Parts: sequence; structure tokens; C-alpha cells
Amino acid sequence: MRRVSIGAALLCLAVACVAHEKNGDSAAAVGDWRSAFYEYGQAVEGEPNNVKLREKYDKARAAALDQASQKAQACASGADWSCALEQADFVLSLDGGNRDMASLRGVAAKAVALSWVQSGRDEGSRANYSKAFELLGKAVSVSKDPEVAQAALSARGQVLTSLDTDVDRFRSQQNFPAAIQLLELATRVDGAHRARLEAVRQEQSAWLETQYEQHAKEGDLALAAHRWGDAAAAYQAALNIHPGGRAEAPLRYAAGMDQGEQGLARQDFRAAADGFRQAAASGMDRDAYASTMLQRVEIRPYQVRLRSVLVYAFRPNGLPWGGRRDPAMEPLLRALATTSMPRGEAAPEAAIAQARAIPLEFAPLLQVEAAIPDRGVLYTPPIRGFYAVFDASFVVMTNGFDARPLQLRVRNVGEGPEDAGVFAIPLRDLISTGRVVAADRAVARLELYAQPAVNLPPNAEVGWSGSGPDLNGGPPPPPSGEYSHRGFFLSEVALRISREELPGRRPGPPTPGVEVSQGERILFRNQADRTHEAQWAPADVRFNPHERLRVRVFDFSNGTGQLVLDTWVEPPALRAGLFETSTPRGSWVRLRFGGGDGPRNGGPYSGPP
Repeated sequence: MRRVSIGAALLCLAVACVAHEKNGDSAAAVGDWRSAFYEYGQAVEGEPNNVKLREKYDKARAAALDQASQKAQACASGADWSCALEQADFVLSLDGGNRDMASLRGVAAKAVALSWVQSGRDEGSRANYSKAFELLGKAVSVSKDPEVAQAALSARGQVLTSLDTDVDRFRSQQNFPAAIQLLELATRVDGAHRARLEAVRQEQSAWLETQYEQHAKEGDLALAAHRWGDAAAAYQAALNIHPGGRAEAPLRYAAGMDQGEQGLARQDFRAAADGFRQAAASGMDRDAYASTMLQRVEIRPYQVRLRSVLVYAFRPNGLPWGGRRDPAMEPLLRALATTSMPRGEAAPEAAIAQARAIPLEFAPLLQVEAAIPDRGVLYTPPIRGFYAVFDASFVVMTNGFDARPLQLRVRNVGEGPEDAGVFAIPLRDLISTGRVVAADRAVARLELYAQPAVNLPPNAEVGWSGSGPDLNGGPPPPPSGEYSHRGFFLSEVALRISREELPGRRPGPPTPGVEVSQGERILFRNQADRTHEAQWAPADVRFNPHERLRVRVFDFSNGTGQLVLDTWVEPPALRAGLFETSTPRGSWVRLRFGGGDGPRNGGPYSGPP
């Protein structure tokens, strides 16, 4: 393999030598001895022992020297100094001892150099400083004549003066990069300019810091005014001057806030959350505004709780909700409806107390229907009363900017089914404030609460069902709860207020009233007119047999309701079916219960008075 490679290389070298020799022969044939000299020289390098080739080379060299000398003389006679210089340099490269040619070369080099010096001046006057310095450098390189050196030095001074003038002009325009570029060029030909170069660099640095701070202050003002986009643009302008510095953190804050608010405008809550998250993590959220916005905009589960509903004593058309039409009671009911129940947030506890004082036989059977975004429709169990405490809750995925409405319909599903009020509450209002109190038509007060759902599944619900009552003639569903399927209900309430119970009162019989409650739910409330004894048969009043009842008896004859008896009915009495208790002065109350095991043969269960 090695022999083959060497052979191939020798073959290629021989072919190249033949080509150079032929090129030399062609140049010699037309009298171009300089080209012939170069070609034969290449060939001789490849075949140094070729005598015939060596003869051709020597002949071409002598002829080329003679031809170049003649051309140099001719060019000098015609003042073509560039030509004369080039030919003289060729001759001297072959015959360095040729004094005549050396003398001619000196004259030609000086002339060429002086022409380059003038060209350098011209380029400098046109602000082409790089070309000017290049020409001046070539002039002193090609000729060592003192006149050339002096002329070049003078021209360089003129060019530098012009350059300095442009540097000052660029500085006045705050175009420091252009000024520094010129000074770097000047420093390469004149070391004295180095000090000025450093001074201008420091000047540029100070100016840039001033500009940086100016933009940063503009950003501060825009940031304080919550003009997030303007603030981000100003801080970015500062960072375009140089990276780092105090504008970095507020830029992240302003850009994040701008993205957040732009996302809100488009209802793109994911982009808004990303923006507010960036702002909150920037280290600039000193007033926790970004964190608050992030908390509000992130979609998360919220628990919405329907606390209670307070309705007026009359339907929207002015008729009672239910019960017998007692002309003696209607003036009182109308007075309560028009004067004692302020609407919405203004409804005081006194209004709730007065609503509880109205006999339950006149009360509606209230149920709330909720149309929940992404959840469908849910229903509360019905509660009889003018003030119904539902405490029903559900979980919905939302945020503080969700414009979708939570639609609520308060309905009487008892006698004469009818809407009492209809509400469309934007979820954002409820989530942002945590509480909404509203009123509509016959609803004096509807109270809602909202809070983040903790450890609750997204579809959690308490106190709701998925279906409502049949309003086309069917009975309403029973109240929900653990006792709804057991059938425990209040079947009788009877009481007596003795004459000895209220010493010092005005003459005449009392006005007895009774209230039966379980937890916060009023199960039954009623009153009789001017009698010592009263008895009622409640309709559809159901209760939990595992939770005690509270029974209170009042005398309303003085207009305020004086408490006569306050007692508790424990679960054993509820399941026994009968409860009776009395006071030392002879007043008593009796309750009968249906469902479960019914009354026992052992007699009534008597609790403490």
C-alpha cells in the first residue's frame, strides 16, 4: 500500500511539472518573461535535476529582470509611480544589489507614499477615518523618506482633529457607542487618545445609569397608579439599557399584574392566575394585592350555605299564605307585613322574632330551589314558617370573578303553591364578600354565605335533594334528615295558664301562646285569644326523635309576651308518644306525638317544669 501511494504521488507531481513547463513555454512564446519565470520555477521545484528545465528557468529569469527594469524606467518617465514601484520591487527581489533600481524604487516609493498621504487626508475629511488611517499607515510603511514621515504625521493630526470633532458631536447627541468606536480607532494609531476613550466610557456609564433610573422612576409612578402595562414598559426600557438592577423585580410584578388583569378582561382565568402568581412571587407584592387577586381568581371549590329565609306575612297578592281566614288576625298580619319586617340586610332580629310570633297555621311551607352552574337544580326540604332556617349547603367550582348567576327560587309548596321570590346572584358577588343578604317580592330576607370548601368533595351537598315537590296536585316531600322516614310527628299541643301564674296583671283571661322548636327550627308556633286553656292539632309537623324539643308557653295579653313555662322534652318522651309538665302555680303544657311506637300504656312521660 505504501509503495502504491508513493507511486501515485510521484505520478501527480510529474503531471504538475509538465503542466507548469507547458505554461512557461506558452508565456515565453509571447514575451511574458515574468510569467514564464514563475511557471518554470514551479516546474524546477518538482524536477530539480532536470537540466533542460533548469536552462529554461535561468533564461526566463534573466529575461524577466531585463524586461522589468525596462518597464520600471518607462513607468518612471511617465510618472506612473505605482507601476515603477511595483516593477522595481520585482527586480530588487531577484537582484537586491541593483543600485540603479534601488534608487528608482526610492523615488517611486516616495511619490506613491505622498499620494497615499493626500488620499488619507481626503478620506479623513469625509469622516472615513478607518480608510484614512489605513492609507497613512501604508505610506510610512512603503517609504522611509523623512518628508513622507512628516507629511503622514501632519495628515494624521488633521484626521484626528476631525475625528475628535465628531466624537464631541456624538457625545452631545448621547450617541456614546459611535463616539467610543471612533476613539477606539484613534487609540490604535495614537496612544494619547486612550485616556479620552476611558473618560468617554465612564461618561457613557453615568449617562446610562441616569437613563436607567429615569425609566425606573417612570415605572414606579405607573406602578403606584396600578397602570401595569405602562409600568412594565418603563421597567423594560430601563433593562434595555443594561440588564439587572432594581427594575428587574418590579418588571416581573407589573408584567404579572398586567397579564392577570388582561386575563380577567378576557375571562381567561388560567392566564390571569398565572399572571397574578408571577406578581405574587416577584418579591414586590408588599400590600398582598397580587396574592389577594390570585386567591380570588383561582378556580377552587367553595361551599355555599343557604342560612335562612324570612318572608312577609302575606303573599305577593296580599292574601294570607294559609290557615283559616280570621278577620281578627288579618289587621295584625297586615301591620306586621307592612311595618315590622324591613327588607334585606336591614331586617333586624326584632322582625325575625315577630315572624316567629305569628301562628304557624298562617305560615307558608317554604322550599328553596337552587339552579347551580355546572351542578344542575337542587331543592331544600320544605319548612313551615315565616322564618325558615335551612342551613343547607353545596360545593361549586368557582372564583371571585365568576359572572355566572346562582339562581334561587323561594316557593310556597303548601296550600296554594306560589313563588315568594326569585333571585339571580352572581357567584362573584357571593364569593368576593362571603355573604349576601337579598330581598324580592314576598321574601323580606334571604341569607347566603360562602367560604372555601375544606376537605369536601366537589359534589358535596348537605340539606338538599335532587328533586322538588309535585306542584300539580301531589303532596310535598317530607323534610329531609335521619328521621324523615320514621314518621314521627307532633299531633297535639294543649296548655293552660292558671290565674295564680301572673299576680298583679290586669283583670281578664290571658292570651296564651306556645312555641315548639328543635335546634334552630321552629316546629310549631300559635296563640289563642283571651282564654286560660288552648288546644291545637298541628298538621305535618315532623321532628327527629333522637333530638330533644324545647317548649315555651307565653302570655301575650300585655303585648310583649311574658314567659310562663320553658321546658325540654327529652328523646325518651318523644318516643313514648306523650309529654306533660306543669308549674307550681298550676299552669301546664301537654304534647302528643305520632309515629314510632306510639303512646305507651304506662302513662305520660313527665319532665321537670
